[in-house]
Amino acid sequence: MGVPVFLLLGILGLVVTAKAQSCSKPALGPNMNLHNDYILSQTFPDGLRVSLSCVVGYQPAAGSIYITCTAGTWSPVQLICEKRPCGPAGEISNGHIEYPDGSDFGAKAVVVCDPGHTLVGNKEIRCGAQGWMGRLPTCEEVSCEPPPQIENGSFRPDNEVYRYAEAVSYTCMPDYILSGLKTISCSEDGTFKPAPPKCVKVNCPDVEVENADWLSGSRPPHGYKATMTFKCRRDYVMKGSATITCGANSSWEPAVPKCESSGTDDKESGAGDSSTGFLLKVILAPVAVILGLVAVAVIIKKMKGSQGGKTDATEPEEDLPLDDKRSCPVSPALLAAKPAA
Repeated sequence: MGVPVFLLLGILGLVVTAKAQSCSKPALGPNMNLHNDYILSQTFPDGLRVSLSCVVGYQPAAGSIYITCTAGTWSPVQLICEKRPCGPAGEISNGHIEYPDGSDFGAKAVVVCDPGHTLVGNKEIRCGAQGWMGRLPTCEEVSCEPPPQIENGSFRPDNEVYRYAEAVSYTCMPDYILSGLKTISCSEDGTFKPAPPKCVKVNCPDVEVENADWLSGSRPPHGYKATMTFKCRRDYVMKGSATITCGANSSWEPAVPKCESSGTDDKESGAGDSSTGFLLKVILAPVAVILGLVAVAVIIKKMKGSQGGKTDATEPEEDLPLDDKRSCPVSPALLAAKPAA
């Protein structure tokens, strides 16, 4: 009977020992700690109930904040901690706010100004444990100082201050041209862009066209858009444009023309006899016609004179000298026509 009592007492002692066993530091979920009263403790007595808290920037979202040590084992951790939300950061005049990573703890709010406005203040603010940290910046209208003057040129309009996107246009003095963009504008950073142009002097060289005469146009110096017109001399043909214009690069446009021989002189020198013969034919042709007409007139006149001589031969023979009398045969028709005796 003593043995069973001894065994019973031993078992009871083990149970009491197990119940009195302490717990080590518990394993907690993400973004949580033991409450401040226990945060430095390493062992916890049996039956101890401790509270949990979320780390800075997080807040309890679900589950109990308590755990209990029982016989060396902690009860399950049910607490869930999530990031503390900051919500909208506010509103910006002449701009807007962007939230690339949301609006919870640790996220940033980025301020973007509308075109024509510049940021004054910090561009970003952060979501902290107590809300948004820092002041929102402001968006102010952009303005530009007058653009730079250029040599041998000017710009319009000439104002004291220019608003965003306002533009000025440059012009050059006579005989100068713009090198670069004519118009520049007030940009977002408060300066005029792009860089202003330059005024470059245009001076085309004087030209002479061989075998041609200057007809009209400018005289040296030849400025921008000055023109000259040429005319080829006799027996020469122009190759190119008769009128040329002084271009922006100080050269004539189109290219200076040329006067080339038409080939008349070569033909005359190579075929002199033919040309001379042709001229003689031209001169002699009317002469021949006139001489022909004269010859015809002479022949006609002679023929008329011949007919007049035949009339004289019918006169009586007595009128002729004796030695000139000639006997002519009598026509049979005349004999037949004589009257009978």
